[in-house]
Parts: sequence; C-alpha cells; structure tokens
Amino acid sequence: MQEKGAWTRNVIPSLIDWVDRRHGQMNYYLIQGLTGHSCFGSYFKRIGKEKEVRCHHCAAECDDPEHTWFRCPAWEVQRHEMTEMIGQVYNIQEVVSAMLQDQAKWDAAVQYITVVLREKEAAERTRRQGG
Repeated sequence: MQEKGAWTRNVIPSLIDWVDRRHGQMNYYLIQGLTGHSCFGSYFKRIGKEKEVRCHHCAAECDDPEHTWFRCPAWEVQRHEMTEMIGQVYNIQEVVSAMLQDQAKWDAAVQYITVVLREKEAAERTRRQGG
C-alpha cells in the first residue's frame, strides 16, 4: 500500500513553483485528480467503497491515477486533445511541469482532468444505481 500523500508529493515535488505561479485557478476536479482522491479503483478500495481496484472502463486490473491519466484506452481521445496543447507527457510530473509554464497549458490539463473525472463520476453513479 502506498504511503498517505505519496502520490501528491510526487505530483507536486516543488511547492514553491506551484505557489509562485502567476496563472491557473484550482477547481474541485483538479484537486481530486492531482491528489488521487476521486473515482479511481485504488482510492475506492482504500476507503472501503470497492473490493477490487480494477478499472471499470477497460480490462486493466488496477485503476489508479497513473492508469487513468496515462494508460486507460477509454480516455485516449481526451488525452490526445491535452497533449496536442501541452506536448507529449508520460507521467503526472510532466503534466504539472507543463501546467506551470503558461495559462494555455494549464487550461488544457485542467480540461482533460475535469472531463475525465466527470465522465468517471457519471459512470460510477450509473453502476451504483444498478444501471
């Protein structure tokens, strides 16, 4: 099991760069996506909401933030739209680094995270309602 807060410390290794940025507003989805406290199988299992960590959007055995943001085929179109703007990224540190460069890259990353998490939340609600 991963140490509490390890993902977030990995995402934002330099708090100074994050705090000193001159652009970009935080929103609910960005916070959830960057902390890993959202519709991820790994998070749901940790809080007792699910028994497994599998991805409900593809055949992967583990749905964690890394899987969702960089590997899950369900989000390929949205991921491509983001990388068209910020460039090819291979991990969350590269996404955050791009976000810190300018407002347009910030917006592209926030758009990606927001759209994906909204879709995952909608699918989660449907699953919980038995639909």
